[in-house]
Amino acid sequence: MVLALVVILVVIVLLSFLVSLVRDIDEGVCRLWDVTKLLATNTTGMYQLAGTASVLRALREECLRQEKMLTERNGMAAQR
Repeated sequence: MVLALVVILVVIVLLSFLVSLVRDIDEGVCRLWDVTKLLATNTTGMYQLAGTASVLRALREECLRQEKMLTERNGMAAQR
């Protein structure tokens, strides 16, 4: 009878430990799911960055052309 009581207590302790472990795993999975959703939200527009370098290059070239044109025009005005 005492042996059966000890076995029951050990089973209760082990099941309590198992329930605690499963709760910890579940909380970790929920946090991971939340982080994954945030990451997916933050990366939805990444494809748009592919063309940014070429657009910036074209903008830089246009700025340099404008600067050259203004410099030439100001130089001509200064000679008058």
